[in-house]
Amino acid sequence: MWQEKTVKRALALALIVITTAILAYALRPYLNAFLGALILYVIFSPLYEWLLSEWRWPKSLAALSVMLVSLFALLIPFSLLISIIMQEAQDLLPQFSAWLSSSTWVSHYWAQIAPQIDLSTQLTQVGPTIKSIFFGTLSAVKDTLISSVIMYFIFYFLLVTANEKIYQAIYALVPFSKSNAVRLAHEFRNITYSTLLTSGLIALIQGSLLTLTFLIFGLPGAFLWGFAGCLMSFFPIIGVSSIWLPASVIVFLTGRPLVALGVLACGIFISTVDNFIRPLIQQKVGSIHPLVSLLGIFMGLSLFGLIGIVIGPLMLTYFLLTVGMFKEEYIK
Repeated sequence: MWQEKTVKRALALALIVITTAILAYALRPYLNAFLGALILYVIFSPLYEWLLSEWRWPKSLAALSVMLVSLFALLIPFSLLISIIMQEAQDLLPQFSAWLSSSTWVSHYWAQIAPQIDLSTQLTQVGPTIKSIFFGTLSAVKDTLISSVIMYFIFYFLLVTANEKIYQAIYALVPFSKSNAVRLAHEFRNITYSTLLTSGLIALIQGSLLTLTFLIFGLPGAFLWGFAGCLMSFFPIIGVSSIWLPASVIVFLTGRPLVALGVLACGIFISTVDNFIRPLIQQKVGSIHPLVSLLGIFMGLSLFGLIGIVIGPLMLTYFLLTVGMFKEEYIK
């Protein structure tokens, strides 16, 4: 009887593992949708709770309202920004070429390099490249639409499901004592808010200031480089200086030293924003070590793409927390 029960338990566990693997493989293309839904939930759940407690709205109405707010607050502005960036990217190359041609120093060295470039070979590759980009863009748009639908469906489910039920399910799955599970959930929440609030707010501020700097000094691709600076601000040490420092050097080489000095001064100020804002927020919600953040970003980019800039450090920090909790409860 005991052996029969053991065999059935092993078969049931094998069935669960196999089914989980199949589901994970099938849903793998839409993993970013699940992660995006979790990020939206972390950002907008306080608004949802406020609508329930203060306005006494039904859960479904409050959830739909929060979803609309997220669309207007995040997705629509982001879509408009992407369209502006795409247009700037198309116009940037000819502007950049004309801009560099005005520099005698660049023109001198370009005259020595240009004869070594086989333009006919390069031009024959333009047609296939454009065709590949076109069909790749169509496929990306289709995948984005499907992922967005899945993301908002999960987002709605997370909102209308009571928090108590979610935490009870987490506590049941976490292989630690109830007190440590509660503590682990608390640490997870603090680290999540730290990454989203601290890194996200600093990235938004630095990207906006960089865009404004490019606009003030008349440099091409202001929104494109501002968006690039917003992404680079997530990288510790390197940060937004990887954008404004080369820009100031290029401007100097084109014979505009005063403009280069202005870009340099503004860039130094933009980089120092991190030193003032980050400690203020992290004192309240926690912090992530720069090395963990950097390794997590590289890991996240390879696994999840652009959203991995946020997800990677979170996953690596969660892993370290779980290992520390396991060591504390089962080894010591």
